[in-house]
Amino acid sequence: QHLLSYERNKGYRVRPKHDHSALFEARLLIEPSAIRYFGHRATSEHIAELRGLNGRLKKLDIGKNFKRYIEFFQLNDEFHAVIVSICDNQLINEAYKNLSYGPQWARFAYGKGIPDLKIDVREHDDIIDELEKGNLARAEKASEDHILNGLKRFNELYLDSDQA
Repeated sequence: QHLLSYERNKGYRVRPKHDHSALFEARLLIEPSAIRYFGHRATSEHIAELRGLNGRLKKLDIGKNFKRYIEFFQLNDEFHAVIVSICDNQLINEAYKNLSYGPQWARFAYGKGIPDLKIDVREHDDIIDELEKGNLARAEKASEDHILNGLKRFNELYLDSDQA
């Protein structure tokens, strides 16, 4: 899940937290581009699936409960996978799937739960709304902003607090 690195003659090590930004950067190349180039392929079924997943995320009461956290992880991952799946391209879907979601797993390990869940849900709604309207430029921008904001929140919540 890209949380470990291997160094010859030294073995495996847990990656430093700042290395998690690589995942967000990779997502930044895939998700908004999926909307930009293939958003016109989004069907009412895609929109309904995205709304359903986001609705389930909205109802989650996670706290620091591992089972609920896993549910968040799965729903959130599925939400973003649906966006990528609009491409209808197996290579792109596999590239996205291979990214893993290391920082999402790290959230639980840092013992802080998901304090930005409501913000995530609101940003998801923005993406869905623009996609549904067929405003692909705005949907792409909303997706890009969501990823960049997610990286910023991740750093503030999980990295900056370690230095305090």
